[in-house]
Amino acid sequence: MSESLELLDTRVSWCDDDGEGAVVGQSIRLVDGQYVHDWVGDGRDAYDQSEREYRAVEIAALGFAKQHDDVITVHNGGWDLGGASKTTCVAFLRICRAAYRAAKTSLRPWPAWAVQASAAGWKPPKGWKPE
Repeated sequence: MSESLELLDTRVSWCDDDGEGAVVGQSIRLVDGQYVHDWVGDGRDAYDQSEREYRAVEIAALGFAKQHDDVITVHNGGWDLGGASKTTCVAFLRICRAAYRAAKTSLRPWPAWAVQASAAGWKPPKGWKPE
C-alpha cells in the first residue's frame, strides 16, 4: 500500500490506494486561544511507527500554521487553507511531506531545522541520523 499527503480542495489529506483518509489537523482543537492535540504529551512518544509518522506531520503542520495564522485556520475537520495563497499551500504541503519522510526513515524525530531544510530541498548526507 502506498501512502501520501495530498492537497485536496482547501485541506491536506492522507491518501492511500483506497483514496482520501485522515485530514492533517483533525486532532487539533483551539481551546481558549491555545492549540490542543487529542493526545497527551509532546507527541513523540507514540507507540508505533504509523502513529509517530502521523504525529510528526501534525507537529510540523502546527508549527507552520502558527506562523501563518492570518490565512490558515483550524476547524474540527483539520487545517483550512482556504485563505492562503497557492505558494503558502504548497509550502504547507512540503512541510507536511518532509515531516512524514523524516518520521518514516528514522525512529528518532528530526529536529525542526532539518524538517524545514528538507522541505526546501535539502537531502541529509548518507549515514546522517538525528541526535
